[in-house]
Amino acid sequence: MNISANKLMELGACDEARKWFSNNYRGTVTIDRNMIDKCPSDNWPVWLALRLSEELRWKVARIAYREVANVLPVLAQWAETLNASNYRDAEKAAHSAGHMATTDAASCAACHAAVAATHAALPPDYATDIGDHTIYAAALAARFRVKAELHALAVEFLLNTPSAANQAQLPDERQLELFPGCEDTPLFSQKG
Repeated sequence: MNISANKLMELGACDEARKWFSNNYRGTVTIDRNMIDKCPSDNWPVWLALRLSEELRWKVARIAYREVANVLPVLAQWAETLNASNYRDAEKAAHSAGHMATTDAASCAACHAAVAATHAALPPDYATDIGDHTIYAAALAARFRVKAELHALAVEFLLNTPSAANQAQLPDERQLELFPGCEDTPLFSQKG
């Protein structure tokens, strides 16, 4: 996959990421393993891949449900089936399971899974929130291996996607529905 400083700016990359790229690369370059290994933040490849791939956004949201299903098995079906046509049902199931959970951690994990599903359906501007909420859901479900999995998925996407797929179209702004009671403290903020 090819990337340039202009493309990073168009996608809304943070100043720190754009500066690092500009200091190390000129023009349009092909993303390779060396570039990813040199990247000063593991979050940046995840951010970029989630911005560029709707399919990856849904896959990551399904990971949230998979992890939460470890403490709330009723949500297991969504780990395989969550998509743009059924995410509202998955949200409702997660909120319902969260209300019936026997621990605060399980309840919060379900809430974060619901938010990950919602953000997968939103414009790419909200893509990093999917990763954030997936990690929160997994952490609350006591499964810390997810961050490494997200990074591996992002790296695979970035290394194996032809340049033509790098033409992400950012949709018009939409009204967002917020979930009351869910804190939003991004791990992949625009600050780098």
